[in-house]
Amino acid sequence: METVQKRRDAMQRHNGTICPNIQIHLEKMKADAGGSIPRENGNEKFEVVGPYGEQYKLDLQAWTCGCRKWDLSGIPCAHVVAATNFLGQEPEKYVHQYYKVESYLKMYDNMLTPINVKETWPKTEYAKVLPPDVKKRAGRPKQNKRKETEAPIQGRKLGTQGTKITCNNCGNVGHNRRSC
Repeated sequence: METVQKRRDAMQRHNGTICPNIQIHLEKMKADAGGSIPRENGNEKFEVVGPYGEQYKLDLQAWTCGCRKWDLSGIPCAHVVAATNFLGQEPEKYVHQYYKVESYLKMYDNMLTPINVKETWPKTEYAKVLPPDVKKRAGRPKQNKRKETEAPIQGRKLGTQGTKITCNNCGNVGHNRRSC
């Protein structure tokens, strides 16, 4: 409940018409729009050429851009900002309605009503709601790996490298009974 109140109070203190985070994003788009060249086609339709030669079709009446960033997010992309600068308009006009401060305040208008402590809630005659029974899943059960805290035990057999082998049959060094 405190979070809702804090957010509503912060938005009431805000002076702009657009939410602060969206305004920051729009300022970045204004900086990126410097290299774009809009070519007007009439009826608020444009062809915007980017700094690297890419071209995008833009329609301010239908609120569509060829890069689709504006279509998907509702925040004007750099191409829209370049076109609105060409027309002498503010790009804030083309931010979607749900990013406006008035929409944000309408969302937080309905405040939550406080409730009493759990002990004062009325008791019911019904049984407590329990979690559902977990059924055994199909397939082989997953094995948990053992986590050993001690150092792993080395192999029990010793290697034969560096030791002299003597034969039990003849007693000579360098071979064993099998190869005698």
